[in-house]
Amino acid sequence: MKFKKIIAIVLMACMVFAMGTANVYAGDDTPSAAYETGKIPLIQPYSYYAIDEDLTSANGSQRVTFELTSVNAYFRVYVTNTSTKNYTVIGPDGKSATCYAGNYCAIWSTNAWPAGSYQVTVTSSDGSKLQGHIAIRVAQFLSEVVVQ
Repeated sequence: MKFKKIIAIVLMACMVFAMGTANVYAGDDTPSAAYETGKIPLIQPYSYYAIDEDLTSANGSQRVTFELTSVNAYFRVYVTNTSTKNYTVIGPDGKSATCYAGNYCAIWSTNAWPAGSYQVTVTSSDGSKLQGHIAIRVAQFLSEVVVQ
């Protein structure tokens, strides 16, 4: 009998946790994102890469568009800067972060975003050719895009 009660409690806790991480966009929540620069550990979540391409723009600015859906409403953007110039990364919410020369930077959603097309722009500090890589993961759950 004690075993059944323990199992019931564990199952209820799992259900509460699952409800707390449900992927639902509430219209009154403003989509938001977090920014981090420096040497960032790459994570290996269950999400998939929507974008995985080199930064090669000769004019020093490259815009990348990605899609979020009602199922995959979370994202994480990784930018690898292999140049000797700093880059400005403008996230889908219009805020910017500096991706320092020879480092990584990341932008990720902190809540579910509505389905739609979003853009990230990477620009070199002096307009020189971009050197590096951009990868964008989209995911069903926040836990898949946050470093834990």
